[in-house]
Amino acid sequence: TALMVLSGFGTILTIGATSRFGNGYFGIALALGSCLLYVLMGLIYGALGLYLVRYAKGISLMLEDGQLSSLENALQQQRKFWRLAGWLIAVSIPIMIVTTMVSMYFAFANPLLHLK
Repeated sequence: TALMVLSGFGTILTIGATSRFGNGYFGIALALGSCLLYVLMGLIYGALGLYLVRYAKGISLMLEDGQLSSLENALQQQRKFWRLAGWLIAVSIPIMIVTTMVSMYFAFANPLLHLK
């Protein structure tokens, strides 16, 4: 999670230094958007990790005390993990499709980028 946040700030520096869009507002918006995306992904990974840690603790507790309630708690945490993971997949696929189409537009069809 911390590496995702650091990567977000590294992205700002990289895009700012090597952007082919110049130093205009678009380059700044692209860098800030990339940074926010990395921070958001770090938070999502943190939430998923939290559910898995809770699941592992529930399993450990169940092995120690042998109670069925400990197993139920562990399985609830695992269910929450898979529910969040499923929603993320369902949301991210359309976002990836739209992002790919917009990127292809800027790479191939935008005549402003081909000016010399």
